Amino acid sequence: MTTLTTFHDRASDLAKTLLSDKKTIDTPMGKKSEQGLTNMILASFPVELLERIESFLTGFNDDTAQEGITELLSDVRRTINEITQ
Repeated sequence: MTTLTTFHDRASDLAKTLLSDKKTIDTPMGKKSEQGLTNMILASFPVELLERIESFLTGFNDDTAQEGITELLSDVRRTINEITQ
């Protein structure tokens, strides 16, 4: 998943910037290291889960018995795009 790798790299870069040469910083969730900050950022934007949902919904896209799948799939894809761009 290229999107997920890119997003993870961006989260890691943001964590490094927030640390600003410190080993840890205080957050509302306690002291966090670079990895801890990266994990917090990634948890705030569940890209991997959304990509799994997209993959699942794609399997129903041509099923005429499933109403609203096209719109739901469009919403999920738009959300993924907004998070990762």
